[in-house]
Amino acid sequence: RYLIVITKEIDMNKSESIDKLAGALAKAQAGIKGAEKNQVNPYYKSKYADLESCWLAVRDHLNVNGLSITQLNGKMETTESGRTISLETVLMHSSGQWISTDSSLPVTKPDAHGCSAALTYLRRISLSAILSLSSEADDDGNASIDPKTVKKKGKGSHSPTDGAMDELSK
Repeated sequence: RYLIVITKEIDMNKSESIDKLAGALAKAQAGIKGAEKNQVNPYYKSKYADLESCWLAVRDHLNVNGLSITQLNGKMETTESGRTISLETVLMHSSGQWISTDSSLPVTKPDAHGCSAALTYLRRISLSAILSLSSEADDDGNASIDPKTVKKKGKGSHSPTDGAMDELSK
């Protein structure tokens, strides 16, 4: 068992009313199955559902219920603990109702590849979070909760999210 402690209130922006969006989301979620784990993380030796697999699991169910998602690249910020990149995910209903959330993640490799990897990761986890989408079994998430279970590829190797959990605890 894991004890999850929420140390910061999560900001959710929303339209004045979300009753139509909530009803449509409930219908969409009734049909959504877990995303297929189609990739292997070489750093942690675990399988995960990539961004495309997550979209394949939800796209048709969103569409038939008048729902859509857009993800907007945020800004890169430099703090005393390093660089972070942010992303806004907006879930919209054909009625005009919407909810959105902002996410950010440390960028450990400050180049185009590092930023792209962090944004792709943010897009996947933000899409999954706003829809409560799971994958077949959550190896990737379990490894991040218990660092003792993480197996790194070798000396000097790193992933785009190395240190992310350390940053979250700050």
